[in-house]
Amino acid sequence: MRIGICLCASVLLSASWPIAAWCAPLALSQYAKEVWTSREGLPEGSILSLVEDGAEHLWVGNECCLVRFDGETFTRMDTQSGIGQHSFVHVLVRAGPDDVWAGFAGGLAHFTGNQMQWFAEEQGLTHPYVYALAITNSALWIGTGGEGVWHIKDRQISRDSTYAISNPSMIKRLLTDSSGRVWAATENGLLRQNTEGAWVKVTTTGLPSQTITQLAEAIPGEIWVGTSAGLALRKGTYFE
Repeated sequence: MRIGICLCASVLLSASWPIAAWCAPLALSQYAKEVWTSREGLPEGSILSLVEDGAEHLWVGNECCLVRFDGETFTRMDTQSGIGQHSFVHVLVRAGPDDVWAGFAGGLAHFTGNQMQWFAEEQGLTHPYVYALAITNSALWIGTGGEGVWHIKDRQISRDSTYAISNPSMIKRLLTDSSGRVWAATENGLLRQNTEGAWVKVTTTGLPSQTITQLAEAIPGEIWVGTSAGLALRKGTYFE
């Protein structure tokens, strides 16, 4: 988010000089206010997820609801028909300039411009507790709290058939790496897609815990893995 301050000054050193206009965008560090709480309109509850859209509005998901912040005002985005009373916005991802996906404890919302589409049990998402999202060129990938990995391809939502039922069912995080493959952090190990798109278990020798909580790519081929007992860096095929 940036706030533009425009100053217009008449330069009088010469009558032939025109009026000059100067516009300076403010960086986040230049905001007069640095903390926003319920006093400023932010709904109460722990912040669970953040994402910025193409208009530089900040989307905030917390235990209560989903809001969009334009630098001055917090606007509730979860009051549209279909979302109902679902809360706990665990994950937010941006798919385009005005294209945001939000994973709730109860369903999945897709915001495009002024439109919203809701996915829950009635739309085929039989386990609508969404904890993780990832985007590739072909699909939106959905990590659920009890039925593994799902996806939306060609506007159709379904469970990913290549994610075996024997694999851990609770997905804590998803990551799309620089090669376009998706990784899944689970409560019992780490999985990733191979070059054919099938899910394979990653050898976890060297990890401080089998409970994977976070994933991030440093440089191509290096994956940071956060666990319940510490942090590890995967380089190639091994952990440090």
